[in-house]
Amino acid sequence: MTLTNEILQYIDSHAEEAFRLLCELAQIPAPSNHEERRAEFCLKWLQGKGAENVFIDEALNVIYPIGDSGANDLMVFMAHSDVVFPDTTPLPLKIENGRILCPGVGDDTANAVALLTVAGYIAEQKLMPRDCGVLLVINSGEEGLGNLKGSRRIMADFGCRVKEFITFDGNATAIVTKAVGSRRYRVTVKTEGGHSYGKFGAPNAIAQLAQLIARLYQVQVPAIGKTTYNVGTISGGPSVNTIAQEATML
Repeated sequence: MTLTNEILQYIDSHAEEAFRLLCELAQIPAPSNHEERRAEFCLKWLQGKGAENVFIDEALNVIYPIGDSGANDLMVFMAHSDVVFPDTTPLPLKIENGRILCPGVGDDTANAVALLTVAGYIAEQKLMPRDCGVLLVINSGEEGLGNLKGSRRIMADFGCRVKEFITFDGNATAIVTKAVGSRRYRVTVKTEGGHSYGKFGAPNAIAQLAQLIARLYQVQVPAIGKTTYNVGTISGGPSVNTIAQEATML
């Protein structure tokens, strides 16, 4: 698609609106699997632009179908609504030296706003694709234990018809064409436990879990390709005076 002068003028004339939208959307909490408030906000915003048939599916994807006959091929364009932060209260935002500082604003709220702005233009101009249908999606569950819930649901509902699938994430410096595999584990260590004085020396689940973590971080990854690992959270132990009976890592 060619960026015509009309489209470029639309971008320029709506830059301030997009800026305000980004600041507003970025403050709405959206931890993975709890994107309800952002989804509802995006739905109402799109409807306010005149988008027809936009809806929220069971996975909390906000879907704007354009030219979808129910049988034709589809192109899917996505940006995700969830962020890695667990906050359920408004996220703190400030602007310094022309930069917006807010948890998750770059991953992936800015891209979601870009996609919403495109969707707004399409809705206002009542544009229709010629060769296939289009799904514009603010998808859920991309981060962490969201486990690509939103993307999986899109493929379950439309997969056999999807001709191209493009998602906007991160910055604008690269195009990724290869899939990245990800496996997530919950590892729990259990011991007998006991009082830290009366049963001193008994196995402590936290200490044993720490030993496992230390061993994990000695693992050498393959030199070819890119393999990574990470212990993201640890928890366990009921009190400071207790030999922990259980400890868990993700």
